[in-house]
Formats: sequence, C-alpha cells, structure tokens
Amino acid sequence: MRSNGRPIRLKTYEGGTAAAQSPLTELERAVGSCLLFEDTHYESGDSIAQRIAALCDKVDLEDIGALAIWARNQLKLRHAPLWLALQTVRLNSARKLGSDVPSQVLQEVIQRPDELSETLALYWRDGKKPLAAQLKKGMALAWTKFDAYQLGKWDRDSTIKLKDVMFLTHPHPESYDGMGTFAESVKKSGYRRGMVWRDSGGQGKLWQQVIDDTVPTPDTWEVALSAGQDKKATWERLLAENKLGIMAALMNCRNMLQAGVDTALIGDYIRRKAPGSRALPFQFLSAAEHAPALAADLSDAMCAAIQGELPGKTCLVLDVSGSMEYALSSRSEMSRMAAGAVLGVLLREVTHPCRIFTFSCELVEIANYRGLALIDAAIRSQEHVGTYLRAALAEVQRVAPKANRVVVVTDEQSHDGMHTAWAPHSYLINVASYQPALDTSYGWTRINGFSERLTDWISLHEKGELL
Repeated sequence: MRSNGRPIRLKTYEGGTAAAQSPLTELERAVGSCLLFEDTHYESGDSIAQRIAALCDKVDLEDIGALAIWARNQLKLRHAPLWLALQTVRLNSARKLGSDVPSQVLQEVIQRPDELSETLALYWRDGKKPLAAQLKKGMALAWTKFDAYQLGKWDRDSTIKLKDVMFLTHPHPESYDGMGTFAESVKKSGYRRGMVWRDSGGQGKLWQQVIDDTVPTPDTWEVALSAGQDKKATWERLLAENKLGIMAALMNCRNMLQAGVDTALIGDYIRRKAPGSRALPFQFLSAAEHAPALAADLSDAMCAAIQGELPGKTCLVLDVSGSMEYALSSRSEMSRMAAGAVLGVLLREVTHPCRIFTFSCELVEIANYRGLALIDAAIRSQEHVGTYLRAALAEVQRVAPKANRVVVVTDEQSHDGMHTAWAPHSYLINVASYQPALDTSYGWTRINGFSERLTDWISLHEKGELL
C-alpha cells in the first residue's frame, strides 16, 4: 500500500483551496468566530460544539484554558468559554493530570451568577452525572465574586436554580466571623450532606438568603416595570437617576418610545453613556432597527463608542455574498453580512484615509460613509450571490496598489480561492466558524471572530507587540 500518495487538497464549502491547520489553530478559529450550539449557513451549532470538543482532545490543557479566558474577556463570548472550561474538566480526569487549571479557568470565565446554572446545564447536556472535583472547586470559587445586587438580578426561576448549584458545589464564604444558621437552611431544604457555614454576616448571610429565596430585590428596570408602575414615569426616573446601563438603554429604545418617553431625552442619554462604554457596534445597529426614530443618535453614539487609531491608507473589503445573509444565531435577527458591515464601521472610524469595497460576483466601491449609513450602503451595494474573493482582491490591488493595509471581512467560503497579499499589512477576518479555512500562505493574517478589540489587536500586531 502506498504511503506517499498525492496529498489531499482541502476545499472550502464553496470549492476554494483551504489550508490544513494545527489542532490549536483550528480550535482558536472555531471558538473565535462561533456562537456555540447555534446553526450557521453550512454547519449546525451542535456539530460545532462537537468539533470543539474533538479538537480539545488534541490540545494541551493549558492552551484550552487560556483560549477560554481569552474568548470570555476579549471576545465577550459566554457559552463557548464555558464549554471550553468543561473540556478542561473532562480532559483533566481522562488524562489523569491532577491539575488545578480547570478550577482556575472556571473561576475566571464564570462572570455572572446565572452562568453557574448554565455551566451545570452544559455539563449535564448528555445526561446527569456526578460533578468532577475540579468542577465543584471552580464553581465554588466563582460564587465569591457575586454581591447581593447581582444575585438578586440573576437568580431566575430556571430548571437549575442557584441554590441547587450551591448545594452541589459547597462554596466557602471568604470570611468566617461567627456562627450562622446554614445548617438549619440545609435541613429545611431536605439536603443532609452540605457543609456548615460559620458566617452570620457577609457572604454567609447572603448565601442563606439565596437558599431561602429572600435575596433583596434590586432596583432594576425589569423590577420597576413588573411592579406595575407607570411605564413612562419609570423610564424617565431611571434615566434621570442614571440607573439605566448603556446595554439596557439600547435594548429598550423601542419600549421607551412606545411608553411615550421624549425622543430627545433618550437620544441624549445614549450619547452621554456611549463614550468609553463596553457597548458593541452590533448593539447600536440592533437598537436602530427596532427604534428607527433614534437612528441618528444611535449612529453618532456608535461612532463615539469606538476608540483608537490606525495610521496609513486602508482598503476595507466586505463580503456580501449569499452565505453572509445567514443569521448570527437562531435568537438573533442580525445577519453575518450586517455583522461584517459593522466591523467595517469600526475600522472606518480608526483608519484615515479608508476606501471601502464590497464583493460578491463583482467588486463595488461604496461611499465613505460613517455609522449606520455605511452599513446600509454596504448591504445595498450589489446582489448577494457568489463569493469571488480572488478576483475581487486582484481588482482592489489594481486600483489601490500602494495601500498600507488591506482588511477583508468574510466567511471564507470563496469560489476561486485566495489572492496573494500585496500590502504591508493584510488581514482576513472570519465572521463564521466553517471548516476548513482558506489558505493564508499567500501572506494574509487571519483573525477569527468579531470583537470591539479588533483595532487594538491590529495595532499591537503592527507594532510587533504580539507573540
């Protein structure tokens, strides 16, 4: 039997030449650009999760943990980091490593109280089983991060409640300053194996309230509105008292308008809250789609929230092919095309000058708009059909041969493969998790996923400050 036969040529889903990648690189790609357990245009979300688990089998435990923390803190993903953390738990046991990495990763990536329940739900995804020691330890450590406001806000009536997680993980309060009544609480709840907290105040008292369902109700917009208070007055009070976070404000633009809140009041509030916030450009776009009367304010606020600067001439090339019309997730109304255009807005704000192109079956240069106008112009620029990336880039090179930077935003499903890079800095930003990827041996740097930290990453990369 021949062992040196012709090498297998990998192809993308649309037939272009793809590159073989290391397991860690494939894992970074899948995690960096996926919404876990959500379907994409070519691949089901469940298969993505299975592929991530299979790739973890080929990667060191520390690398998986580092990727989980990066995905949570930099990409702001929630389920994928939890899934990766659980893979470290699984592999720590399977490989008999005896490592503390899984518990440390879990402590870091669990950043909201409801993620305690979600972690356990993911762990039991294929059926209930005993909790691994590192899983218990990591979740117990995560408990100490949450205060009364957070626990009151996120203690939901879900299948797995926070007090269920508490009984299973046995968290320790950070201080022991007296005798408490935790033992009595455990007995009332019908559980006999929990450890006794000796903390009558602080976290011990708060955790007892979780068990007794007596955590103080926080003053949030959800609570105020569910209490039957006048909606218009409630929204105006929250705005006046600065108690509405930027995320909540964006999510409730339409609700505030329907309640009769003055458009100028809402717009001014969002403009003030946007600079320096963690709000993503995608969230401003979603708000504008649901509250078009606020589009001008939201567009300006979107641009104000973007910070940074990249020197040199930039060409931005946006994929508007048919596969980019697929929704980001089953729970999202935003397409990958819109997400790509939003990344275009991000880059447009930090690069001067910047020429913007779209491609499908042909290349089209669009006006150098800002904010929402740029997104609309990109989506309407041409029909959404094929993905002829090589031909598009060849034309961009012809019209902009001296560009300092070329940034392509795509799902990498190219009909005709890749074009050789000609600019000093050439980036291929993938907004999908399809496998395999285009061959980047042509001089391109691949960036997986979409994040508001994109420009920071490019800046560090060009300064040589990344490993």
